[in-house]
Amino acid sequence: MTEGPKFPVEVLRDIEAQLSQPLFRGMPIGPTLGNLCALQLYEGHGNWNRLTRWKDRARKIKYFFRRPSGRAEISALPQGRILVTCMTGNFRVTELVLPVLKELRPERCVVIGGTPEVLSRVPPGTAAICWDQALPFDAAAWRADYRKCRPAWQQTLRALCRKHRLPPGVYDRLALHILVASRDLAGCLEFLHAIRPSAVVTDYDRNDNWSRLVLCARQLGIPTLSLVHGVINDQAVTFVPVLADKIFCWGEIQRQQLIAAGEKRAEILIGGCPRLRRDLSVTPAEARTRLGLPVEKPVIVLGTTPVKECDRREMAELFCVAAAAVPGVSAMVRLHPSEQLDAYAPVAKRHPNVRFLRNRDATLDEALAAADIVVVPNSGFGSDALVRRRLVIVLDLPTMRLGHGRELIEQAGCPRATNAQELAAAIQDLLTNEAERQRHFAAAERYVTDFCAFFGGDSARRIAAVVGETLIPPPQAVNGIRRAVV
Repeated sequence: MTEGPKFPVEVLRDIEAQLSQPLFRGMPIGPTLGNLCALQLYEGHGNWNRLTRWKDRARKIKYFFRRPSGRAEISALPQGRILVTCMTGNFRVTELVLPVLKELRPERCVVIGGTPEVLSRVPPGTAAICWDQALPFDAAAWRADYRKCRPAWQQTLRALCRKHRLPPGVYDRLALHILVASRDLAGCLEFLHAIRPSAVVTDYDRNDNWSRLVLCARQLGIPTLSLVHGVINDQAVTFVPVLADKIFCWGEIQRQQLIAAGEKRAEILIGGCPRLRRDLSVTPAEARTRLGLPVEKPVIVLGTTPVKECDRREMAELFCVAAAAVPGVSAMVRLHPSEQLDAYAPVAKRHPNVRFLRNRDATLDEALAAADIVVVPNSGFGSDALVRRRLVIVLDLPTMRLGHGRELIEQAGCPRATNAQELAAAIQDLLTNEAERQRHFAAAERYVTDFCAFFGGDSARRIAAVVGETLIPPPQAVNGIRRAVV
């Protein structure tokens, strides 16, 4: 896949601010583009070639005339319950959301899933609906309102593309997503009017879908609360501005990150992380046997992160070379959920003694239980390892953003390696120098205290208690505009 240029966070903030006018049915369209811009402009994952531009234009025509659906499905949903969102069926999301759902009690909730897979993961009998089924609206009225706003949006988009020298395809991509977002806002308004929730609890308020749901809920005076779904990277790019009224971060470190990134509107609460826990469900011997690794040898695990093809191969090659330089160890590469083994095939062929595993081939607990040392560039796999009392080394490559890795180095005291020789030396030191091992374990424990205040069920209960305090009496008419929480 062709990778586009990367743009600074200031460009993202400007796009979001400038496209917040004119309002569409009283709501800004700019915040609904935040996640898209972060991935495609800030991270550089956007594909801006001519073919893609024409596809975006064709999709825009399709969505302009596409009929809405879902009226029959939402008519069967109960009114006045807590609306809980869940993006995907991936365990990092479901293990964050489902413990909170359990504490809120499923019979008091309605779940809306970003994918059909989510509906199979909720407790039996839970009222649930998929996003694609939940957005009925008056198409003629939507088109009329969209046409009123479109000229101003187009003018602003052209000005932004000139000002920031954006690739030509950015205009078509954002124009498409503005159209889709306005459809979704129209659909969310009708959906919320139909089920009249007493609150909206979301796993990620700036997700493409949930940002539209949260904006509509706030417009209708429905309390909105968001969980933090993962680690916060440099400048909290994908997390601010917070759209929900309240946001539950994991610990003091994340709270300070949100404040430092300029968050002032939302109420920032420390709720811990329902997904995280300190213990492991399997022993090292059980995990190594399950993964086909020698039980008696130390194990070094690389947790990858999705980057450009050349960068991912450099990352894996460096790890394999370093592992080969340390006698008596086993090495394993566990891929990010979005990656496939084929992307690493040339590296795996050169290093047959290193196990390359798809993400689903080893659970998080199995990978961490098997490991003595975890190597990461910038992913949350590193902080997961520290929480589970595993030592971590951060791989700092010049072509990759350090992101969360900087936090692990500066606040958790993790060793930093920029090449294979440094990585091999750091692995050797942590395996053989007991004083150094204990120093890093102590630094990691201090970090974990500030990184996550509450774990598992304790976190879920605390979050559910705050949600319970915010509920509006159901069912009731929801109209007027909610005052922003400061």
